[in-house]
Amino acid sequence: KNPGSNLFIADQSPPKSQCEFYLDFLNQDTPVFMGAAKLTKATGNKMVFAHMERTRRGYYDIHFTDCPDEAYESVENLTVWFNQVLEEKIKMTPELWLWSHRRWKHSRH
Repeated sequence: KNPGSNLFIADQSPPKSQCEFYLDFLNQDTPVFMGAAKLTKATGNKMVFAHMERTRRGYYDIHFTDCPDEAYESVENLTVWFNQVLEEKIKMTPELWLWSHRRWKHSRH
C-alpha cells in the first residue's frame, strides 16, 4: 500500500443536486459537502483539518487539527466535526474567510 493523502477545499456550497446534508453553520441552515467524510470512511484513512494563520503580511503558518476518534463512527459525525472546526476558525479570523462565495445559495426547500 502506498501512502497518500487527499486534499479538499470544503467550505463551498454543494450543487443543488448534492445537497443531502444540512447543519447549523454560522447560525444558518446550511448544505454541506459530505465527499471528504465518505472517502475517509471508505478508505479507513484519517481526517485532518488544515488551517492557515496569517502571521504578518505575506507570511502564513499552517496548523493541523486531528479528528477525534469518536467522529469516525459515521459520515455525518465526520462532516459535523469538520464544519464545527471550520466555523470556529472563521469566527477567530473572519477577515481571512472568502465571504463572497455564496455559501447559502441553496435552501432546504
